[in-house]
Amino acid sequence: MGGEVVGSAWSLGELRRMLSRLGCPEDMDLEDTALVCWRGGDSGTWPDRGWRRRATIVLMAAGLLASTLLNVVIGWPDASGALTFAQRMTGVLFVLSGLVQGVAAVTVFDYWGRRQFGISGAVVLLGVIIALATDPWLSRSP
Repeated sequence: MGGEVVGSAWSLGELRRMLSRLGCPEDMDLEDTALVCWRGGDSGTWPDRGWRRRATIVLMAAGLLASTLLNVVIGWPDASGALTFAQRMTGVLFVLSGLVQGVAAVTVFDYWGRRQFGISGAVVLLGVIIALATDPWLSRSP
């Protein structure tokens, strides 16, 4: 607005709600190029596939939560009662990695949603890297 970017929207309805919050009339003509500057299309072009985005959110969050639970369940006995320092530290690292994955599972909703936090993508990436790094250790049979 006034030459300044005021936000981004995933759908036409979300754009209308955003404009309404900014004080624009609800029946504003979105085709008028003097009022709206479209990038990469027009008012009929929307990149969002809502069901695909929501499915990705649910699958990523479920995978990170499952890995969180696994890391904490496996790491807690060593962190709280191992006989050697190295075993305790290994347990503590598994518990901490589980906590990071839990935070990543929560930030998945922000990263695939409105992206209000600038670091949500980095936190999700860290959680996925931890899951990939610890999976071979957790899936081995004794």
